[in-house]
Amino acid sequence: MLDQRITNFASNSVAGRSIELDEALHVRLGEIRDGAIKTGAYAGSRMFLAYGSEICAELRRRAQLIFSELQRAIALYHPSSLDTLHQDLAEAFSVLLKHQASQLDVYIRAHMGTPANRGDAGFLAMMERFDAELTRLVSHFENVELLGYVEAARQRAQQVASSPGAGVTIYGTVGAVLTGSQATAMVSISVGNEDREALMRALELCTRLINESQQLAAEHRRQMLEVIEQSRTVARADKPNSSMLRGMFSVLTDTLQTLAASGPAMDALRAAALPFGVAI
Repeated sequence: MLDQRITNFASNSVAGRSIELDEALHVRLGEIRDGAIKTGAYAGSRMFLAYGSEICAELRRRAQLIFSELQRAIALYHPSSLDTLHQDLAEAFSVLLKHQASQLDVYIRAHMGTPANRGDAGFLAMMERFDAELTRLVSHFENVELLGYVEAARQRAQQVASSPGAGVTIYGTVGAVLTGSQATAMVSISVGNEDREALMRALELCTRLINESQQLAAEHRRQMLEVIEQSRTVARADKPNSSMLRGMFSVLTDTLQTLAASGPAMDALRAAALPFGVAI
């Protein structure tokens, strides 16, 4: 069973960040509705199709957000055992995503307006698509993303346990507690060329996504590209500052989570950040 602090942190963080996602979704759905009204296609099949595509994409954004926040929570409050971590995370993920889906369901039904619209065959088909996407995401993250995350953590733990000598390579949030007037501690994060190259490739994916996105204002795009360039500079250092990277990656992922088709870039960045001591 997960430490209650892990579930509380993830739940509170997702709830807080979803407020901005709700606002952005409201704008996008409003644009779809206004466009349908202008063309005389309000409550028609094209409008329902557009709504369906948008709400399914939104559910995928929420799934990525939950996955990211669960990883942050694990990095902050380390689980006592890896034996049941996959099962526990899968359960927590399912609960959080279904809660988000329930809130989206309520919002969508209210957004559609009249009861007549909500009884339309197109609307019912749209909601069936939404429910199917929810089922698919719960299964996918349990059997792929969460499984891969826990297996990677297990392998890292085995490597540390079997490594000879005093040197330890740590992937994740790091802390040290010192006692005594002569106590000292040193934590070293080892980053190889392959780790740097993987991060550079992930940052390049983020750059392309941000450059190609039509959802970002010009100034916001410029700022995110500047964050990426700064991340590259820090990552190239002999001893990368994980605290600086954590802050920049947090800003970057906040933006990525609002963009359609951000999954590959998010996944690549999340995996590439771990050797730098950053869980996102």
